[in-house]
Amino acid sequence: MAEISMRDEPGTQREYETIFILRPDTNQEGITHVNSKVRQVIESMGGKTLKLDNWGKRKLAYPIQKSNRGIFVYLKYLGYNDLVAELERHLRMIDSVVRYQTVVLDKDASLEDVNVDPEEVKFRPMDS
Repeated sequence: MAEISMRDEPGTQREYETIFILRPDTNQEGITHVNSKVRQVIESMGGKTLKLDNWGKRKLAYPIQKSNRGIFVYLKYLGYNDLVAELERHLRMIDSVVRYQTVVLDKDASLEDVNVDPEEVKFRPMDS
């Protein structure tokens, strides 16, 4: 039996989380640019940002592009399944992004049921 698209039910979206890794030499301006671009894509596709968290520089499990460290950013949001494809397309085009991964948290999330704390979606600059 084929799964019915969540887009068919009005007001129903999916809850996703995406973690992306930036090059360790990315400056604060570059990090801010990537985060604003990501939020712009989410809003333009009818999604809603629930949480944005800068985890800072961390050691990678294995070297990526000859680097052992990366800047990790966590993003939690609501949207339709076409949003993920568009977001990942934009992440692929940004030179400072070296890896990303998206996971579905809830297949049947409703925008009306979600309360967003404004502090959760503020981007905090990375500590030097």
